[in-house]
Amino acid sequence: MRVGINWIFGNPVGPTAPSLVDPGSLKWLADVKGLAGVPLAPMAGASVPALAAVPAVPPSVALVATVPNPNYAPPGPIGISAISLAAILLIARFARGFIANISVLLGIVVAAVLAAAMGMMSFERVARARWFDLVLPFEIALPAFDPVLILTMSLVMIVVMIESTGMFLALGDMTGKAIDRPMLTRGLRTDGLGTIIGGVFNTFPYTSFSQNVGLVGVTGVKSRYVCAAGGAILIVLGLLPKMAALVESLPTFVLGGALAFAISEIVGLAAAIWPHAWLGLFGHDPQMLETGAAYLRVVGPTYGFFGLGLSLYFASQGAGKLAWPLIGGMLRLLIAVGGGWLAMSLTGSLAWAFAVLALALVVYGATIAAAVASGSWFRR
Repeated sequence: MRVGINWIFGNPVGPTAPSLVDPGSLKWLADVKGLAGVPLAPMAGASVPALAAVPAVPPSVALVATVPNPNYAPPGPIGISAISLAAILLIARFARGFIANISVLLGIVVAAVLAAAMGMMSFERVARARWFDLVLPFEIALPAFDPVLILTMSLVMIVVMIESTGMFLALGDMTGKAIDRPMLTRGLRTDGLGTIIGGVFNTFPYTSFSQNVGLVGVTGVKSRYVCAAGGAILIVLGLLPKMAALVESLPTFVLGGALAFAISEIVGLAAAIWPHAWLGLFGHDPQMLETGAAYLRVVGPTYGFFGLGLSLYFASQGAGKLAWPLIGGMLRLLIAVGGGWLAMSLTGSLAWAFAVLALALVVYGATIAAAVASGSWFRR
């Protein structure tokens, strides 16, 4: 899925990569590629093999792309990503009820409208797409039974089953319903059946996501009928190619700006609201549960800032501008260590120490985001 920080600032490869291949090297690379499969028999009248026909290597050839790409990290998409993030935070903070629950969707809509107004969003594919179409079984390809692929997918599905088990237990804790072995068995069988059906209809295996489980805790909506209604809506949308084309038309920076923060924040808020659902996976010691719950309730709501800062840190690596991310990391370390020591020395309370750790995450994310937004990548 094209989300996350790479897709805000440009795909690591291709036309939006941080660096491009030197144009002077492209012809040489094309000539060498054209020699693929040429036999190495000696040339007529010579004792030198055909490999000697490879053209001379130009001085510009390097192991990695070296030419700075002007299309990498353009200010326009970065600004729209920031607006998307700001819209999500403002709606989630000041709105109530249903509007607050769909803050991520509304933030994406705001960014999409802005991108369309600036001419960054094309609706050409929407115009070409049909209004209705059926997805046929095995439309892309028929099943292939390869032992290596079967073994690989079996290992992947074992990992998926472990993750799903954790999600089922967390949901049981959130909804106040004890999960026993038969219920886990039925849940895993349903996961497997969904994967089979998905494969028949040309899509990927299914799994449970902690972000989606976190939404149960954040929104308070615990009805299985809501999930069933959502599934029915998705089936209908799958029959409407124009809707698929509309979603595909969304610029990647519109989605990335929203989800880089939102996914981390949803996980953090869920952990803060339902700490025992997470901590119970590691043990049931009462003191551990009490301390861990106190930590998650204070620090969990700031996980979004950590996700934002970490994403921008890796993006800054690609841009070759690591000064501010390192400064943000040092500030976080100083606040966490120095402030934590001071809080424990003056108050002896873990609650104040946790508050300092939360402050450190906020400062970390806000510092790096402010630096990038102010144009630190474009200063020499």
